Amino acid sequence: MRSSLALVVALLALFAWAGPGHDHGEQSATPSASALDVELNLKITDPQGNPVSGVNDQVKVSLKEGEEIFRDATSHAEEDPGVFHLDHSFEHEGKYLAEWSVPANGKNLTAAFEVVVGHEEEKAATGVSLPLLIGGGALALILAFFIGRSSGRGKAAGAAVMCFALMLSSTPLALGQDEHGHDHGSESGLTDEPLQIGIGRVGVMSASKTIDGYTMTFTIIVIPPDPNLVRITDEQRELLGLKTEAVGRGAFGKGVRATGQVQADPSRIANISAPAAGRLEQVSANLGDRVKKGQVLAIVLAPEAAGAQAEVAAAQAIVYQAQANRQRAVRALELARQSLARQEEFARTGAFSQPSLQAARTEVAAAQSELAESQSAIRQAKAEQATHARELERIKQLYDSKLASRREVEAAELEASLDAERVQQAVARVTQADSRVKNARETLTREERIQEEGLYNRREIETAKAEVRRAEGELNAAETELKGAQATVQAARGRVGAYGGSGRIALTAPIDGTVTTRKVNRGESVEQGRNLFTILDTSEVWVQADLFESDLARVEVGMQVEVKMDGSERDILFGKVAQVGKVVDPEKRTAPVRIRVSNREAQLRQNEFAQILLLTDEESSVLSVPESAIQEIGGLPVVFVETSTGFVRRSVTLGPSANRRRQVSSGIEPGERVATQGSYQLRMMATAQ
Repeated sequence: MRSSLALVVALLALFAWAGPGHDHGEQSATPSASALDVELNLKITDPQGNPVSGVNDQVKVSLKEGEEIFRDATSHAEEDPGVFHLDHSFEHEGKYLAEWSVPANGKNLTAAFEVVVGHEEEKAATGVSLPLLIGGGALALILAFFIGRSSGRGKAAGAAVMCFALMLSSTPLALGQDEHGHDHGSESGLTDEPLQIGIGRVGVMSASKTIDGYTMTFTIIVIPPDPNLVRITDEQRELLGLKTEAVGRGAFGKGVRATGQVQADPSRIANISAPAAGRLEQVSANLGDRVKKGQVLAIVLAPEAAGAQAEVAAAQAIVYQAQANRQRAVRALELARQSLARQEEFARTGAFSQPSLQAARTEVAAAQSELAESQSAIRQAKAEQATHARELERIKQLYDSKLASRREVEAAELEASLDAERVQQAVARVTQADSRVKNARETLTREERIQEEGLYNRREIETAKAEVRRAEGELNAAETELKGAQATVQAARGRVGAYGGSGRIALTAPIDGTVTTRKVNRGESVEQGRNLFTILDTSEVWVQADLFESDLARVEVGMQVEVKMDGSERDILFGKVAQVGKVVDPEKRTAPVRIRVSNREAQLRQNEFAQILLLTDEESSVLSVPESAIQEIGGLPVVFVETSTGFVRRSVTLGPSANRRRQVSSGIEPGERVATQGSYQLRMMATAQ
């Protein structure tokens, strides 16, 4: 009885020990700890077995996860004919589909291959490991020993044999089956099954498909991970507070050092004031806002803008009057010159011929006709003006009774102002015609007197010359008057343009920059000339430092300067000396030096203190990095260089240190960016890989 019970216990123990060590049910995918870099290769042969050529830059590959295409690219032709290549990095586990498209024989051949990406299996491919088998055998021998003690040696041997047989029959063969009990047979590399690759496991997998006689062989080569590369996500980067600095050359520990202060460039400051008194209808710029040139900062509703159109009309009337005066002066000058020429001709011949009275009489008749037309025009203009004035008064009464709109009132006012302009024009024409009549009558009178006297004397020539001089003076005065009137019109139109038709003045930014002061709020009343905003362009700033007179001889305009904010891990900036003071302070024995620094990324702030190094010895420039960028792994100094995929550990050769920086003689190149803040965390991640 005891032997049977022991045998049953042994069998149960063996079955429990040798049973499947995993669940065949559904398994959930685990996110990968690192990306998997692979090479995707496709070899194409035609039905005769020859490599397909002539399709460079035409072989496409699409990578899908489910129905979503997350990469669509063109492969690169390899040196071997008919072979095409694409590098890729799988970021996490899962099932993917690689779909290749190849133009051949006038059509597109498409072949899709399933790819499964997962972690390297922690157990062997068999369901029972060798140590497990040995342990089970030992347990069986122990049980057989106890059975033998109670049943005799023959039964013990039989029990041991039975235990071994049952143990072997209850477990899959180590070389023939996997953990699921499936037989894989020999691995040929060419199969229609999914290509399974594991993160952290190097290998090569291939599969082939034949489409219309063309054979496509898809090969995945897993690239060994770079042990020096620390991959890092954006979330990790933000969590660690990583900061980097560009490696550059500088005069390490050489030159003149001083403390400076950041100041604004006065030529890059703009104050925006109110062009007219009014009320702020809108304020769209806030303190600290970045604004562009021409951007609207605020809108002022100015009452005086309503009269801007009237100012234009009045100024235009003055222009018309000035134009008429000039025209009259030009005509008078022409007549005076003609008269002078005629008198000089009479004097040259010694006899004065009778002038043509008919021409003078014709001119008088024409001038009188023009005057009559002008007087008729002014009467008509005044009549229309009176009519429109009455209409304006009527619309205003309707507006007060809320029976007419403001737009109708403004239209009537505009028409009234235009009437005034037309009246002014008619008056100018009447004045011009009247002047012409007077001149024509004077000429006719003179001609009639000449006819009566028969001869001119020399006094007539002098009189004609004086008339010419007088006409020239009137013309100059008329032209000056016209220029002034035109300038008045231009200024009035400028005010109309600034105010707009509705009387709203848009205040715009004259430069790109940052709003540093805002002294008004919406609805506030402002007077003309009041400063409302200040805009500061910080794309270029000054750093001013006081240097001792003993150092001034080593400094010159144009010299390169290193600038670093005091107590900051920010990048070193470079500037140039723009001005060296000419006067030494009698007490401090220093003179100011002004440095112009490009500040496109707004790293320098106004009134901050900065440490500057004027590079008086540029030949000594070397590479250096902040001491915070240097870590030690395995007793060797390293830095972490930023790449597109993360940070690469790089061994460096160090030199002397100065000003919290270390000279680097090898291992990095200018322009590369090294981790400064957070480099210790990168070291811990690198050593944990």
